[in-house]
Amino acid sequence: MIRLQVEASWVTAPGCPREVAKLIKDQCKARDPQAFFTGGASHFHLWRIREKELQFPTGLLWDVVQQLDAVGIEYEIDPHLGYVVDPELVVPDGIELRDYQEEAVKVALREGRGILGLATNSGKSIIAAALVQSFASHDCVAVPTIVLVVRAEGVRQMTELFRRCFGDDLVANETGEGKSYVIMTYTKASKRDLSPYLLVIADEVHRVGAKTYCGALATAENAYHRYGLSGTPGGREDGKDLYFIGATGPVIYRMPQDALIKRGFSARAAAIMLHIPGDIHPAVEEDIAALVLLQQSGKLSRGNQFKLRKLRAQLWRDVEAEGILENEVRNIAIVDAATQAQQCGRQVLILVKRIDHGRRLRELFAFIGYEVPFAHGNSKGRDKIYTGLQSGEHRIVIGSGIYDDSIDVPNIEVLINAAGGKSLNATKQKLGRGLRNPGDKSLLVIDFMDTGHKILKKHSRARKRAYQQEGVSVRKAESLSEEELAA
Repeated sequence: MIRLQVEASWVTAPGCPREVAKLIKDQCKARDPQAFFTGGASHFHLWRIREKELQFPTGLLWDVVQQLDAVGIEYEIDPHLGYVVDPELVVPDGIELRDYQEEAVKVALREGRGILGLATNSGKSIIAAALVQSFASHDCVAVPTIVLVVRAEGVRQMTELFRRCFGDDLVANETGEGKSYVIMTYTKASKRDLSPYLLVIADEVHRVGAKTYCGALATAENAYHRYGLSGTPGGREDGKDLYFIGATGPVIYRMPQDALIKRGFSARAAAIMLHIPGDIHPAVEEDIAALVLLQQSGKLSRGNQFKLRKLRAQLWRDVEAEGILENEVRNIAIVDAATQAQQCGRQVLILVKRIDHGRRLRELFAFIGYEVPFAHGNSKGRDKIYTGLQSGEHRIVIGSGIYDDSIDVPNIEVLINAAGGKSLNATKQKLGRGLRNPGDKSLLVIDFMDTGHKILKKHSRARKRAYQQEGVSVRKAESLSEEELAA
């Protein structure tokens, strides 16, 4: 029988037999299908060996135990969890929970830790506040809590809600000095010791696929109770679900976007994918083809394997530049769609991935007499742009990745996804920016069926599939109709 010594962040298996250790290691590793390994291990993992002790993240305990049960290996759980309680649901004053919010909080309190899969507009911040209040009411005192968010704007929004619920004396913005409830970005938390906190709530926990963020959560060694909140709680293309599940725990509750739309809590949406013609033939394709022939014949050297990987990366950069960033036909279509929607009285948010793409679009708008603000990570006045977007002062705004998640923009009526790409999760996060207002008007999503290269075609099909998975109807079109823009 093996002994699993369970702590808040790590599980240790002292004296674990070699064959069992290998089984556990295999359960606690994953491979990035997009990665190229020049040597050594071809998997990333979250376990490590200290002398004869096997160690892996507590969030993966459920998976490990399931695997041990499947092969008939006996084990005992030896808990060293520190602060563990079983609180009842208590809602902060002035807050009223929707039925699924109440259900989500009750599940979280019962399970003790794990991931709540909550789509955009589900009220993740309110659920976080209810969790904090429930723990505080159980202990009759504020439990030291840290809430982690992705961006500074998320810190501001969460801080405002917590101060309304709990008062200024208990809530701190970033510093955490002398306060019970601290709201902080993952970036700042990665440079702090989180051991003083007994409760951790990680918003947009899918971002913990980054090793730095995962490491930050691991320092919360006294917080067995930890919850991840995410609109896209699984299915990362790079396989790094392993990181955020390890840091928090398995998915314990789901409320998908299509269910919110059906219940009337999110805006109904329709997507139009405009056809973008093209014929792209990057020069590196000939070199790639030659190396692929060698690979198929088994004659590709290790040096040429690395060269092939670099060439394929260069191919995507060339295709992205010619097919998306510098594609005049596509960029004019973006500008035309935005101005037509604005003339129909609708507010428009254009999402881009690259800063140079956003600048190029802004210049096109200026050329036809439109002054359109572009908010990105390095832009001055981005807070003012965001305020103007919320108030309706800015009718067209270009935004980079800072608007991809954790940002509340409820007035958006037309969302133009100009970024391209194939990530299902990233596309769903972008879609969520426009689904926050379930008013009279539905959300119109404008995307592009890029046909200039087989890579672009594949990416376009992936984005279409992401919209359909979220309950959004998708139509291919050559142009936009005035009826669709005004609907």
